[in-house]
Amino acid sequence: MQHNVNTSYTPWSAILNRRYIPSLTLVSLAVWLHAADSLLVATLAPAIINDIGGAELIAWNIALYEVGSIVTGALGAFLALRYGIRAPIQVAAWVYCVGCVISAAAPSMEILLFGRLLQGLGGGGMMALSFIYVTLLFPQQLIARALGVVSFIWGASAFLGPLIGGFFVAYGSWRMAFYAFALQSILLGLWITFGKTVKQLQNQHERQQQAPVQTSDRVPYRRLALLSASVISIAYAGVDISIVKTSLLSILGLILFWLFIKKDHQSGSNRLFPKNTFGISMPHSAGITMIFCFASASVCLSVYGTLFITLIHGTTALVAGYIIACPAIGWTIAAIAVSGLDTRHDKTCIAIGMMMVSCGVMGLVWAIPYGALLSIAFFALMVGCGYGTAWTFLLRQITKSAPHAERERISGALPTIQTLGYAMGAAYVGVVANAFGFSVELSTAALQSVGMWLFLVSALPLIPGLLALVNFVKPSPAKELEQ
Repeated sequence: MQHNVNTSYTPWSAILNRRYIPSLTLVSLAVWLHAADSLLVATLAPAIINDIGGAELIAWNIALYEVGSIVTGALGAFLALRYGIRAPIQVAAWVYCVGCVISAAAPSMEILLFGRLLQGLGGGGMMALSFIYVTLLFPQQLIARALGVVSFIWGASAFLGPLIGGFFVAYGSWRMAFYAFALQSILLGLWITFGKTVKQLQNQHERQQQAPVQTSDRVPYRRLALLSASVISIAYAGVDISIVKTSLLSILGLILFWLFIKKDHQSGSNRLFPKNTFGISMPHSAGITMIFCFASASVCLSVYGTLFITLIHGTTALVAGYIIACPAIGWTIAAIAVSGLDTRHDKTCIAIGMMMVSCGVMGLVWAIPYGALLSIAFFALMVGCGYGTAWTFLLRQITKSAPHAERERISGALPTIQTLGYAMGAAYVGVVANAFGFSVELSTAALQSVGMWLFLVSALPLIPGLLALVNFVKPSPAKELEQ
């Protein structure tokens, strides 16, 4: 079915109606379960340690969740191409549910970590498939509006995830928090299994396929093993950081990831990622590379921001936490504000947004060590506003610039690529911090010096990111790729 729009602005009523609300709700719930879960555990961690011990393993609660998310995120497009969009997200919801139940009932940290891995596998699959849903189930002019809603869900999770965790610790138990998320995933799983809406979405997907995309029946276990080993190596590099161990494991992770990309590109129709995933010569490659580089460059605030704000500025962890949440706030506000713009403005918004991210990241180089708390919040908010301005149009433009057969792979790969950028950037930041002699026992003057150099060197991935941006937003040839 063709969707035609004659105006340059898409009102919210175009998507908030009986036709699209079921699809939007499905996507939002899947995104919520993944986004809020990762923030929930940060609040639950002290109560978990007090109950079952395992303080030395607590960092793996997040690391294993991200490992699972990245692996199934990479596999999401392959499964959607092979089995359609209904069965994979159905399986992902039930896997997530089982992970929540195991985590809730865990008698030891080791068992809980297994549950967290399953939660990551299910959550990552739901997230990747949700992005595929957006590109398939909404017309071009509504994709930005749909992503605006997704951005709102991410922003809400930044506040509600920790608050929900705090509520269960204060008035219930940390185990009940996992059971609560298990219940939500059960509702999602039942909806997908028995709901007429999801069956209609599957039929719509099949009708929208211009040509069948052939994939092998064989699950690419070897490539998944390479990707898993790469992510685990990088994740472990960020646990108990030391300059030698972190450097070696980071390099090993990069080598394994390069081997994964090489093997994947040689796998024909059985690929997990699109052809030419990284590079700047092709528009979709430049867009993917830009996302990866900007994620790596901006992760330092999340990793070390709270420490430097509390140590240098003497504020409480709560105040520092809300400053660190400013990017999520800015992302949500900007995404909703610009999501109704017509496709003609996509590249302009992407360029403006990513330049805002760059300015925000560079502003933090000064603000974190020497600026007032308000200046830190301002630049952190600028980073979020930049992402929100650009992200709602990035998916639309990257998929639009790619061949039809690659679009589902790209849609599923984008959140995975961004998470990989955060993971690799975090490991890199750990190496840099140790190289500059970071320690909580340093004097304020020493912390200011270390903080300035740490945030400056950590921003270096902006250079290839900006180069990719230039190639991504430059005027397209007169004849576009097949739409």
